[in-house]
Amino acid sequence: MKLNKAITGTGIEYFVVNDELFAIINGTRMHWSDIPGIEKDSRKIELDNDPHAKAALKKWGLNDDEALKQFIICTKGAFNQTPDVINSVSADQEYFDCGQHGTCPFEGQICKTITLGEETLSFHEITIIRLIVAGLSDKQIAGQLNISYHTVTTHMQNIRRKTHHGTRVEVAVWALERGLC
Repeated sequence: MKLNKAITGTGIEYFVVNDELFAIINGTRMHWSDIPGIEKDSRKIELDNDPHAKAALKKWGLNDDEALKQFIICTKGAFNQTPDVINSVSADQEYFDCGQHGTCPFEGQICKTITLGEETLSFHEITIIRLIVAGLSDKQIAGQLNISYHTVTTHMQNIRRKTHHGTRVEVAVWALERGLC
């Protein structure tokens, strides 16, 4: 098993547990309130360089500390095998399912939508990918989502085209590698 470098002491990994933000910094778990100011300042610069996220957070009505915390949750909240920060350099934004996808008025403005070249996976496609990873067949997915089998197969064709993976197993591996599940 590949361990996240933040656990072994060479990076930072942010993650959310019960709506609370934590980080593992050089092997030590810290609550948001205990994260060093120099690290918060680095993420603030990152936020300042993202005008779309900054504008959305302003509309949200959050104070500066809350806005920075929410920015980190939306962009780095998933615990995965790749550290969010290595040697003070922020990694690419990751997909994090906050539980509000499909309903959040700021979706895609702060958080990462899954963009593949010129295309984006829809909320329904992400849901279907997760059910594929869970081992459900197309018929089972249709039943669980209360949609037709034909709709599921159409979504599957789009998923395969967008991800450039021809089989369900390849799609599942791709999803797991990117922290979608």
